[in-house]
Amino acid sequence: MLYDNDEFERGGRTFTFRTEYDDSREAPWEEEAGHGVVSEWTTRDKAPGERVLIADRLRKRYYDIAATMRIARCDHWGLRDDDKAKLAAKLGRTPTRGDIVAEAVDRDYEHMRRWCTDLWQWVGVIVEHAETGESASLWGIESDCGGYLEAVAHELADDIAARLDSSLAETIADARPDLTP
Repeated sequence: MLYDNDEFERGGRTFTFRTEYDDSREAPWEEEAGHGVVSEWTTRDKAPGERVLIADRLRKRYYDIAATMRIARCDHWGLRDDDKAKLAAKLGRTPTRGDIVAEAVDRDYEHMRRWCTDLWQWVGVIVEHAETGESASLWGIESDCGGYLEAVAHELADDIAARLDSSLAETIADARPDLTP
């Protein structure tokens, strides 16, 4: 979800919040550790243990499930407790370590597939103080992370407010040194 000049109040001040595409980032499997093995674009056939991640008319990218499972076992990929509970409900039993790793790999595949098909992008969160134009931003955030974008906007607004308060305190101290503690 992209935001465009959504207005909010924080500490009695008004801020605007928007997101923009971050075109400086690479594919998630190139940017971050903890993702599966993804091929370059290729015209070869799928090998055993691979899934098609994305395809155009002539080329495909593959996600190597088998290689990723080996990495995931060695690196101890897992799930949060609430996700383990959902997996247990789906399986009708307590998941084994292998079940958990397989689910983590499936989730990573799906996350990479969603990026490849433009269902999420890297974005920057930009916040601006409505009165002064003072701004702050944070880039390289996944666009589909829901409430996290708003949480980042609030943190950036708090940073701006702290800078404005500090600047105001300095101005008062310079104008009225007799009021400085």
